[in-house]
Amino acid sequence: GYLKEILKEIGVQNVKGIHKNTWELKPEYRHYQGEERVTERTFTSMLMQQLKDKLSLEGIVVQRAECRPAASENYMRLKRLQIEESSKPVRLSQQLDKVVTTNYKPVANHQYNIEYERKKKEDGKRARADKQHVLDMLFSAFEKHQYYNLKDLVDITKQPVADSCRMVAKMAS
Repeated sequence: GYLKEILKEIGVQNVKGIHKNTWELKPEYRHYQGEERVTERTFTSMLMQQLKDKLSLEGIVVQRAECRPAASENYMRLKRLQIEESSKPVRLSQQLDKVVTTNYKPVANHQYNIEYERKKKEDGKRARADKQHVLDMLFSAFEKHQYYNLKDLVDITKQPVADSCRMVAKMAS
């Protein structure tokens, strides 16, 4: 975050270099450590003093520091609440007062299956129509649209799949 803002102010990013994020220092900052190209890693080791009384960075990280909160009453209460929340089960069982009466019974044949069967019976078997009549239907369909799925052509002509396939192959040749 803030490190990148400082780098943007003192340098130009994306200079071709061996590192992924290489920065070239602006001419007014090149006197620091004699560096012309800086990566984010080497930047932290350089002495950088900003103009207009902004943040300064100096040195490198030499030791890892770990911080622990003070063992006060507030901290202990907070930790106790966190442990209690994490130990609660996500799902809870409930005891019901009365018997559940809304039972879903299995259905042998659903309503949409019955409607599909009725529609299928109304359409009947696909009988072969006159060859010229089928070709006329196909030509009029291709006048409307250039491309069709075979399934759509079968629906348009109401002919058996093999017969429709044969007719389309004849038209194409």
